[in-house]
Amino acid sequence: MLAELVELVIGVDTHTDTHTAAVLAADTHAVLATVTVSADEDGYADLVALADAHGGLRGWAIEGTGGYGAGPARHLDQLGELIVELDRPVRPHAGPARNPTRSTPNVPPATRSPAPSWRSPRPGRNGPACRSCSPHAGPQSPRPATPNASCARW
Repeated sequence: MLAELVELVIGVDTHTDTHTAAVLAADTHAVLATVTVSADEDGYADLVALADAHGGLRGWAIEGTGGYGAGPARHLDQLGELIVELDRPVRPHAGPARNPTRSTPNVPPATRSPAPSWRSPRPGRNGPACRSCSPHAGPQSPRPATPNASCARW
């Protein structure tokens, strides 16, 4: 688990125009700071500045690195940050379930909400979000030895 490897976890909730981040102490789970930044290079720099202000070995947990999170994931990868991707939460459909009746089909519990899983950042439209997490990473992209120097392979 990421919290066992680092002192700080920075969780990033990604959206089209903005990203919201929270800095958490890995040992106590206390929220140390939160910020909402623009979804551009200036915003990504603000995320790094926020993390730098708290010091310590850190890891980034980013939602949707194959979509809205591809920009911050690429920016952080270029800086050698430790990155893991979080699955997007499963949201219920707004259909008949709002007002269930006898005609509403039963949904087996196993399909309601799958357990969260960790995985390496997915490639976006312009290639892998993180070079070292690419399944095609070969000898030309060696993994640095320091924990913050590359993405995590999960």
